[in-house]
Amino acid sequence: MVIKDFEKYIDKKVLILLADGREFVGELDSIAPDYDTESGKDELELFIEGAYMTVPIDEVKCINALHCFNISKI
Repeated sequence: MVIKDFEKYIDKKVLILLADGREFVGELDSIAPDYDTESGKDELELFIEGAYMTVPIDEVKCINALHCFNISKI
């Protein structure tokens, strides 16, 4: 995946699955290019439960926007 693949998810709540099987749910705040990160890799910046976390793009297996629906109980 490349930076362009993630742009439509900025400011949205997402579920990210990493290549090693870990999953994260948070708001995609920004995408940092490789020249602007300590790791030297393109990274996603997620806001998760009041804290920021970065994830290298090359470790992302897939990303999906989360949508909430108001479904009444039957």
